Amino acid sequence: MAPIRTAIIGLSAAPTGSAWAALAHFPYLSQSPEYQVVALLNSSKEAAETAIKKFNFPGDTKAYGTSEELAADDEVDLVKPILERGKASVFCEWPLGADLKEFREMTDAIGETGVGNVVGFQGGFTPLVTTLKALIADGKIGKVLSSTVTASGMHGGPSTPKAYAFTDDRKIGANTLTIVFGHFTEALFAVVGKLASFNLILDTKWRTATVLDEHNDLAVFGTQDRTSPDDVLLQGRVESGALLSVHLRGGPPSPSETVPDTIWRIYGEKGEITISSPQPNIINTVEGVSIELHDHASQKVEKIEIRKDKLEHLPEPARNIGRVYEAFADKTWYPDFQHALRRYKLVYEIYRRFDNGQQDTKPHYA
Repeated sequence: MAPIRTAIIGLSAAPTGSAWAALAHFPYLSQSPEYQVVALLNSSKEAAETAIKKFNFPGDTKAYGTSEELAADDEVDLVKPILERGKASVFCEWPLGADLKEFREMTDAIGETGVGNVVGFQGGFTPLVTTLKALIADGKIGKVLSSTVTASGMHGGPSTPKAYAFTDDRKIGANTLTIVFGHFTEALFAVVGKLASFNLILDTKWRTATVLDEHNDLAVFGTQDRTSPDDVLLQGRVESGALLSVHLRGGPPSPSETVPDTIWRIYGEKGEITISSPQPNIINTVEGVSIELHDHASQKVEKIEIRKDKLEHLPEPARNIGRVYEAFADKTWYPDFQHALRRYKLVYEIYRRFDNGQQDTKPHYA
């Protein structure tokens, strides 16, 4: 079968920015027999040509400086990301847009074109999720009764790296709630089931952020207002009836060597699974992540090894993205625009309750 001819937008040779395309997409696409990168689109044709050289793409890789030029290329099967002319399939990052209106516009537009579409919503593809689902399916803890999560949110806190300064503006739509909470709950719901009901408290605890150089914390660029949420507390029930509690607070993880930053417990009738990690990003890395299985009857605690697959040789940020690409190529289940829209409706509902003052009430006894 011929490889899927792929174009990447934003694979930059510049040292600034988050470099997500270089960290998460390039490592898989550059070695996969399922895909062939045939074109790059950057802010200018010259920038695309520089990236082609830096990442050692073949000399016939096309360089584009405008989306119109790339959209007109009939020799591209998959684009990350572009949505024009309704020809090539589209891979777009999460979140699809800044708000529900943009999510719906994107989903409607892709529906009208009829082209394939996939979203970089990779939480359900991590081997951690695969391992946890297998433990529950095998009856290791019996019926799940409750699950609790506490973790830091990476974004938020007293300071913001300059490359991520945009996350402080709620209108842009990329922040602790949409990115950290969104990605984490994609994994969480894949394990314990869909959310059936919930209450929440959303807040911004650090309303002014110090903007720092991401490579040098001593280099201060100034301060800026933060309008995006940096603290999320959700409690509810999943469809099975199990209780759920999630607290993600903004800011960096604790440097403690004895107390983990992230603790996720899944409590069942026969046992309990405890997932712990020294850092909050358990979606894109399993470094330092541990799983313990406590059996109620024997009172024994067993260390559980996280499953591995054929993509373990890739850098960690690229593994889950690679698994999404493989699912798309194999035509097995993968997150598409409709799935992303359904997930974003939870974010929208959280914002709606927050804006309408419906998220918490005073007790009657007060």
